[in-house]
Amino acid sequence: MKFAFLPNYFKKIGIIGFFAFFAVIIVSTIMALIDSYQEIMLSRPHGSFVDGLELGREIGERFVMTNYWIPKLGGVLLLLSIACYMLAKEKIDDEYIDAMRWDSLRLSIIICIGITILFIVFTPWQIAAKTLLFIQFVAYLIIFKIKKSRILKG
Repeated sequence: MKFAFLPNYFKKIGIIGFFAFFAVIIVSTIMALIDSYQEIMLSRPHGSFVDGLELGREIGERFVMTNYWIPKLGGVLLLLSIACYMLAKEKIDDEYIDAMRWDSLRLSIIICIGITILFIVFTPWQIAAKTLLFIQFVAYLIIFKIKKSRILKG
């Protein structure tokens, strides 16, 4: 089955988008954490001692409970930029490259399922769908690059 991929220049768009949105996520998250810290410190009586663990827990709770839309939107756009990179054609796109794509996709799904099972069994945390999708995209890209580099060497 032949899949209609995006033109090759979407690889550049995907890479630029990835780094841009990653920077936006980092900066907006830091700003949100600073905002949470300032709100907590202003709500405490002047001169009251704050334990570092207690303060960290309160900052984390406030960050999770408050709806910070910029990091969330940045995460979605980050995933879309990775998808643009993944779906872009190679400069030389033939049937063998297409078969490598599907093999890499199958293997990345298996890896993602394995990681999900490990998270369910060994950790009390829930893993978000966005995180699973990011893991699968990254696994696909790594596997595809390894397979492609083996062809170019051999």
